[in-house]
Amino acid sequence: MPAYQQYQKARDAAWKTLIACRVSSLPVDAKAIAGKLNIALHSLPEDAPLLPDGLKAPNALCFSLRIAGKWHIFIQERQMDDQHVHFAIAHEIGHIILSHALRPVSPGVRSLLSQENAGDIIDDPLSPEDYFADIFAVRLLAPACVLHAMQLFSPQQIMLSCFLPPKAAKIRAERMHLLSERKAFLTHPLERQVYALFLPDAQNLSPVPCQKRRRLLYLIPALAAAAILIFFLFR
Repeated sequence: MPAYQQYQKARDAAWKTLIACRVSSLPVDAKAIAGKLNIALHSLPEDAPLLPDGLKAPNALCFSLRIAGKWHIFIQERQMDDQHVHFAIAHEIGHIILSHALRPVSPGVRSLLSQENAGDIIDDPLSPEDYFADIFAVRLLAPACVLHAMQLFSPQQIMLSCFLPPKAAKIRAERMHLLSERKAFLTHPLERQVYALFLPDAQNLSPVPCQKRRRLLYLIPALAAAAILIFFLFR
């Protein structure tokens, strides 16, 4: 599959996940999404005994296993700050949602093919799978149409509002400026569905162009009705 189609697949999957999980406010809770998707979360080393007998944890801060048909994410939370834990879980959910290739590691247990870079937060991904899992994670945790509506454009704003690691927030801010230049918001039906979920929060803030247009559409019928009323009252 060409790279841009893989990007679109990851982007669309993030939107579909937000819609399916009925997420409607920032910060998006990656742990809550895992729960809604029936993905079990485990903290290492405390939950290490839950690993299948004889299976050693991969050399990664966060990794996923499918055990007897159910997905499990194992994460070394003590070695990561909360923002990186949050992102790493979203990254692993991306691998799972995007159906990245698996390999058998023991009877009834499957692991994602690429584990070395799992959870490393966009720092030179070692595989296309890790890159697109990052694409998914950023768009899941910081949907562009919501950032646009709430006027969140700087890395600091995005980091604090979306609970992203600094580098992920910086990359998202750069992308937001590019999307703003292109006026490329709310052009996809899935993105409009995501926006509708978050709309109550966005309405409490200063309107941005897409909101102004929407409010104008509501205002036109009201003005027409007023004009008709004035016509009949004063003719």
